[in-house]
Parts: sequence; C-alpha cells; structure tokens
Amino acid sequence: MNQPTETTTTNCLIVGAGALGLLLAYALERSSQENQKPTRVLLHNRTPLVNCIDFELATGSKTKVQFAVETTSPTQCLAKVNPAIIFICVPPESTESVFLDWLNALESPATSKKSVLFVFCNNGCLSARTLERISCAGPQFSFIRALFFVGAIREKNPTGCLVRWTGGSRVIWNFLRTPSLEQISSPALIPGPFAQSPEQLAFMEWSQEKHIFQAERAKFFTNFMLAVGIGPKLAKNKTLSATLEDSIVSLQAEQFAILWEQLGVSADILKTTLQKTIQATGENINSLSLAAVHGNSDTMQSFFEFVAEEISASPRQSELAPMIQFLNTARTNWSSGK
Repeated sequence: MNQPTETTTTNCLIVGAGALGLLLAYALERSSQENQKPTRVLLHNRTPLVNCIDFELATGSKTKVQFAVETTSPTQCLAKVNPAIIFICVPPESTESVFLDWLNALESPATSKKSVLFVFCNNGCLSARTLERISCAGPQFSFIRALFFVGAIREKNPTGCLVRWTGGSRVIWNFLRTPSLEQISSPALIPGPFAQSPEQLAFMEWSQEKHIFQAERAKFFTNFMLAVGIGPKLAKNKTLSATLEDSIVSLQAEQFAILWEQLGVSADILKTTLQKTIQATGENINSLSLAAVHGNSDTMQSFFEFVAEEISASPRQSELAPMIQFLNTARTNWSSGK
C-alpha cells in the first residue's frame, strides 16, 4: 500500500503519554510560543487520552493545553504525519520493542525517506540490541540519548488528566551516532534543543554531556537506590536518608563502580548524581515506587533483572558479593511490599 502523496508535517512526535511525555510536550509547546517558532507536537499513546491536559507548575500556577493524540500503529500514524523528531518516552522495559516498531515502520518502502531524529528519554539503560540496531540504521536517521533530572507526576481523574511538575529542570544529552553530513551541513535538520548546546526549552535546561553512558548509569543508580530505599510506598525522594543509611549507599556505589568500570563510572559520580537529584526533586515521589503503589512493578522488576544480568556478565563477579546480597534482599522486600 503506497503512502498518501499529501502528509501533514509534525515537527515533534512524542511516543508515550506518561508524566514525562506530557511534561515534555508542554515544554515544547511553551518554548514554541516564547520563541515564536511554530512547533507542531503530536502525542502517540497506546490507549486513548483526553485531548486537554491540566498542568501545574512548580510555582503552583495552572494551565490547560490541548494536544493532538494518535493511538494507531506506527505504520498507520506515519501514513498521516511526517515527524522530524521522535521522542521515546515509554517505560524502560518497553523502550526496545517500541523503538524497533517505529524504526521498522520508517524504513518501510511505503514511508518517506526524510531525515528523522530519535531521542531516547526513558529511564533505565538502553539495551545492547537497541544500540546494535542504531549502529546499522540508515543514514537518514540520527539518535540521541537524553536524561531527565525532572520530577513529574500524572494524575488521572474521571474528567481529565493533571500533570504536576514537582521540581528539577536539568536535561543532559548526546548523540549516540554522529549525524550524517547532510544534517551537519543543514542545522535545520536537527530540530529542537539539539542544533545548539546548551539551550533552554521552556523550564527545561538542556546541555550536551560528553560521557552520556556514564551519566546513564549514574541516573540508573539514582532511580534504583531511591526505589530500593523507599520501597513500593508513597514517600518523597527527600526521605531516602531516613530509610537507607549513608553507609549502605556508599558501599553500593563502590560495588556499582566495579560493575561498570569499563564505562569509567566512579563511586563519587554515582553518589553525587543521587545527592543532586534528591536536592532538585526532593518533593517528587520516585516513579518506580509510585507505579508499584498503583499495582505495576514491571519497571522495577526489569531493573532487578538488568542488574542481575550485568553481574553475571562482569569479569569481577567474585568481588560483588555485597551487591548480590543487597539485590536479593531488595527483591524480597519489594515482593513483600516493604
């Protein structure tokens, strides 16, 4: 089936309408208004979503924003829109399959071969299969890893949806694969906050980070330790020190540094990232804990599995006994709801 000859150009397609995806959509809309640079934003979600979303900023001010929402398959969606940039904002355990669905659809003979930039915004760490697929994708594609140190909560109600920004504004990013010569020579092909660095996107402050995989592991450690320490409970990030002793955090930082030594990760980097995140998003409830309270522990279970796999693959596994014990205890506590 051939693609229609006329399509609607959508600058930014956000896949995943969770708290982060919606907050990012709002930031893009607001930045477009502030900079007087028209940006069309389309949300894609697997289930229907109310078009008009309420946003509550850290200052307490509220506003309503209306978005276009698609729920069709990637192939059907791309028959109607031509995104220049696709933000992947789904949970980490779904990132690989969702990304592959969109990339495969874009590589289909029925789809326009225009340049597309993928931005991975998920928590967790990108899988080896995802990175391998990136390395062999066509030259019209570019890929970015973005890490959000931003707190947001989505609350559904019978009449709509409220997204609260609870603090934090820092976003770091870097290319996973160098853009093509065509894109470098035409900066307009690299849209949004990625044509220059750093750049403000409404209340989000974007800056390029050279060691993005170090940063990715440090953010994983932060999310993991917050979830383990707080547990599947409605407790704010700033309460971590009351439930997890600093000595335990320090020991696990040293263990994870051993686990990820090939990436140049240090215990200091891990602890500093955790401390800065708590300072910036202390009023936020960790997303892993919040999801578990609502009956969904899939992401936390994927985190446990990821750490176990990393341990199994480590050449220094014999030195990781404290981590293995910590992991087993954490799994037991989460299973019992502690």
